[in-house]
Amino acid sequence: MAAAVVVLLVVVGAIIRLSTGDGEETAGATKGGGKTGGQAGKAAQRLSAVRALRYTGSFSSNGISMQARLTVTRAGSGSGTITVGGDTADVIVVDGTTFLKAGRSFWRSHGGVTTNPEDYAGRWSRAATSTLDLDVKDVLASGTITQRLRAAGQSPVGNAEAINGTPSVKVTTADGEYQISRAQPHKLLRVKSTGTDTYQFDVAEVSATETAALFTDLQQKVTRLTDALDPGIRFPRAGDLKFSNCGSSGCTVKYSVTSLAVNDDNVRAVLKATIRANGRDLGSCTNRRSVGSSRTFDLSCTVTSSGWKSWVRWARSTPGSHSYQARARVVAESVSAGDVNGLLAKLRQEQQSA
Repeated sequence: MAAAVVVLLVVVGAIIRLSTGDGEETAGATKGGGKTGGQAGKAAQRLSAVRALRYTGSFSSNGISMQARLTVTRAGSGSGTITVGGDTADVIVVDGTTFLKAGRSFWRSHGGVTTNPEDYAGRWSRAATSTLDLDVKDVLASGTITQRLRAAGQSPVGNAEAINGTPSVKVTTADGEYQISRAQPHKLLRVKSTGTDTYQFDVAEVSATETAALFTDLQQKVTRLTDALDPGIRFPRAGDLKFSNCGSSGCTVKYSVTSLAVNDDNVRAVLKATIRANGRDLGSCTNRRSVGSSRTFDLSCTVTSSGWKSWVRWARSTPGSHSYQARARVVAESVSAGDVNGLLAKLRQEQQSA
């Protein structure tokens, strides 16, 4: 095997010094591997001037294949969509955190929310790693890729398949495989996983006009993140559901939960309760409170709907016993108005320095 490789390198070495004479470099790759002639470094130099990249491809998240179309800035902020099993979710990435907005079907089937997915439908929510196991900033930020290509320097490369008709060479690192155009200018064409992660994205450079539109889109979406939910935070029940002051004007539902040591003043527990009788919903209520360092705490809200009041009038005028029940659950909100202002400030700073 070693002898065969040596012979191949010698034979190829006799022809790789050919040049087209028009600025295109063919001297950078060999069929079996060789010196880059600087393609990785030159690709890094070009990429350092690119403000954003568009990615189209797929990745695996907890064994499930997802399709993605994402536009990502040099610093790792981004916007786009992911599609899995016919369900599509909007995606934004800001300051290293990924947020999703999707319908009920997505949250039930792919979002890790098996009960009450309607709580998350149509609302921005943090993406837990159990939902989206892709670090967009680490994998797709052009600034990070630039550093890795620059570090590759004169590392050996090998020919790779053409990407959308463009001949390419590949630079393999511990952090990923990067395919760049063989000829000048050496553009990044594809990124591919090399470790335990599984992803492959074709890459296209984004114009300055499109980048400006991306920042505008991100800022508009970030303004809607106030009270974004966090499905990764759960509040186990710490006591029985109780009623109090139930009469003609309303009925209060009380619920005790445990915070599981969530110590964050920005996290709010949101109670959602519904009262039912005679097989139908009579009304719902909601209330929220800051979690802070509390371990166990009570939540309560009062149903004052016309449905409840009408049922009470009926029950009081109808002989016999009449029962009613309540259902309640608690979800977490983890983005405050102050958080949103902070994220907007970071986006503006990133746009100015891009």
